Amino acid sequence: MALDWYPWYVLDFRRDTLRLSLAQEGAYRRLIDEYMLTRGPLPDDDVSLARILGTGLPDWLNVAQAVRPYFKSKGGQLFHGLVQQYLDSFSAA
Repeated sequence: MALDWYPWYVLDFRRDTLRLSLAQEGAYRRLIDEYMLTRGPLPDDDVSLARILGTGLPDWLNVAQAVRPYFKSKGGQLFHGLVQQYLDSFSAA
C-alpha cells in the first residue's frame, strides 16, 4: 500500500540541496516521492529513473550526476538513508 502523505522537513531539504539547480532539485524531490509512494528503493537504472520522473533519458542524464550521490547503489537498487530510516520506523510502528 502506498503512503498518502509523509512528513516533509523543509529546512533540512533546503539545507541539503542548496547547491542543486532547480531541475536537479525537482528530480531529487520526485525520486524521494516515488521512494515513499512505493515504500521501497528505486531501480538503479537510468531508463527506469527517467520514466519515474516523466522525462526522457537525456533530461535525466543532465541532472543524474548531481542527484545520484543522494542515493546509495546496492544490488541493482538505489537506497536513500533518511527515507529508508523513516520507512523502517513506520513499518515497525
